[in-house]
Amino acid sequence: MALRRSDFLKGLGLGWLGLVLAPFKARAAPRVVPKPKQVWEAVEFDFEKNGETFPGYALRLPDASGAPGDVLSVCRLCPHERCTFGFETNFEAVGRMTGAQIANPVFFCRCHMSVFDPSKQAAVVSGPAPRGAWRFTHEDKGTQLLITSLEDGAGTIK
Repeated sequence: MALRRSDFLKGLGLGWLGLVLAPFKARAAPRVVPKPKQVWEAVEFDFEKNGETFPGYALRLPDASGAPGDVLSVCRLCPHERCTFGFETNFEAVGRMTGAQIANPVFFCRCHMSVFDPSKQAAVVSGPAPRGAWRFTHEDKGTQLLITSLEDGAGTIK
């Protein structure tokens, strides 16, 4: 079992130092990932925040003409019970399984059948998930994305 920093400092009689340094603790390190090029291309990545790993997808959406448009980056943990969801291009089959009316690839949690529509900013369109997928913030760096943060409360089940 790993020794936590706070326990180490307490052992040295320096527990107060943890309180002083807490505001300076690294919360999340930016992560560079390849930017998806093609419409409906998804790139998987992991993001570290507060010592926890959050799996994610960066997904290239189509613009109004169907050409490559913006990139959406979401956390792959389902807000229902933290199962890891996938990206499904066979959306017709997902629609038949869930009864959802969908017309494009979706994020689909097989644990409890929640469906998230990337064309609607990953809003939940079917299933027990209480909200849409948690979102990452990213910066476009040409052929790469710099994943800079994760939505507050991500990973927390209420």
